[in-house]
Amino acid sequence: LCVPGYKQEVASLDDTYASTPVIYVLRILLIIALSRNWMIHFFDISTAFLHAPLCSEDPIYVWPPTEFYPNKDTLWRLKKAMYGLRSAPRDWQTHWASIISSIGFLRLQHGANVYMHLEITVYILAYVEDIMIIGTLQSLRQILLQLQKYFLIKETGDPDHGGVNRHLSRATSNAIRRFHQVQDKG
Repeated sequence: LCVPGYKQEVASLDDTYASTPVIYVLRILLIIALSRNWMIHFFDISTAFLHAPLCSEDPIYVWPPTEFYPNKDTLWRLKKAMYGLRSAPRDWQTHWASIISSIGFLRLQHGANVYMHLEITVYILAYVEDIMIIGTLQSLRQILLQLQKYFLIKETGDPDHGGVNRHLSRATSNAIRRFHQVQDKG
C-alpha cells in the first residue's frame, strides 16, 4: 500500500529529510569488522514506515483501496507513516533513532546513520530500512532479540557464506572478499 503523498503539505522541506550514510562510513565499519574478525550481517526492517507514528500535527486522510471499499464512501485517517508520504522517511528515522537509543545505542554525531553500543561493542549502520550490524556472534544475537521486540526483521545477507549483499546499493560482499584476498596474501 502506497499513499500518493505528493500533495502533502509540509511546513519545511527539512521535515521530509532523512539522512543517508556516505560510502566511506561503510568502508570504515567493514574494515573495523574484518580487522577484529567480527560478524557482518545485513537485515531489512519489513514495512519499516508502518512502524513509525506520524509526526504531523495535521491529520492525514486517504482513500482506502477500492478492493476493500468499492463505493468510495470511506476515508482512513492515518496513524502511522506510509510509503509515498513526503514526511515518511523522516518519521521513520526519528522512530528508529528513539527505539535504538532506548536499548542502549548512541548515535554518532558526525555519522547520523551509525549507532554504537559501548557495553557489548556492536555497531549498526542504517540506510533507511536496510541495516548492517557488526560485532561478535553473541552480541549480534543479543541485539537481534531486542530489535525483534519492536520490528519485523528479515535477514538479507551473510557475506561470510558467499552471499551477494547490496547495501547502500553497492555490492558489499565483493569488497569483503577483496579485503580477505589482500589479507591472505599479506
